Amino acid sequence: MIRVLLIHGLGGEPDHYDALRPTLRARLPDADVRCPRLPDDFPGAVDLAADWLAAGPGVAVGHSMGGHVVLAAARRIRAGHPLILLAPGGVGPAPEPESAWAIWGRATLERRTADDFEGAMRMLYADRHYPWADRRAATHRARVGTPDLDRWIDRVQGQVAGVLDAWIGDAADTPGALTIVRGERDPLVPAAPLRDLARRHPRARFAQWEGVGHMVPDEAPERLADLIARTAAQAASGAG
Repeated sequence: MIRVLLIHGLGGEPDHYDALRPTLRARLPDADVRCPRLPDDFPGAVDLAADWLAAGPGVAVGHSMGGHVVLAAARRIRAGHPLILLAPGGVGPAPEPESAWAIWGRATLERRTADDFEGAMRMLYADRHYPWADRRAATHRARVGTPDLDRWIDRVQGQVAGVLDAWIGDAADTPGALTIVRGERDPLVPAAPLRDLARRHPRARFAQWEGVGHMVPDEAPERLADLIARTAAQAASGAG
C-alpha cells in the first residue's frame, strides 16, 4: 500500500489540504493518506513525522514550515523517503530571533485587527479572491477578539521557538529525493535558496509553478495530486 503523509504549515490545520484530498484519492484510491494536526511545539511535530517515516516506505509532503518538519525528520532518522517540499521554510539561512519574534510576538499578533488578518491571509494567494482565500480570511477574522486567538498565538509561538532552536542547517545533506515546488507569486519564500538547495542536493529538482502563490495545496490541488502520484509510482519502481 502506498503511504502518503501531508504536513501543514506554521499555525495551520489539516484542512489546508482539503482541496487536494479528493483529487489525490482519485489518483491513488488505495493509498493510506495521513494528514495530522501538528503538535503545538516544533520538536513534537518533527517527532510525529519521524515516527511516520520510520514505519516504512512512503511519500512525505510538507508545506511551508511543514517542509522544515519533514526535512528535519528525514535527517534525524536518515530516511531515504522521497520528500515533496511546497514553498518550504527552513531551507535558507535562519532568521534572526529578534526579527522572528517581531513578526510572531504575542503583542504584535494581539494588536492585529480583523482587517489585518484578512489582508495577511489574502496576500498568500496569487488570486486574492480565490475561494480558499475567502475561507482562510474568514477563519482568521473570526479568531480576533475570541479565546481561540489566544490558543492560536500560543501554538504559533511554540512552533516558532522550536524552529529557531532547530533550524535545518544544510538541507543538502537530507537523504532521499527532494522535489521542491514554489509558486512564482509567493510573497513569503524566495526562490534563490530553493534553487540553491536543488543545485547542491544530489537528487533534488526545483519547479516554479506559474500563477500560484504561497498556498500551493489550495491553489494547485490537481497539479499537486499528479506530482504526488508520480512520485509514489517512481518510488515504488525504485526510480524515485
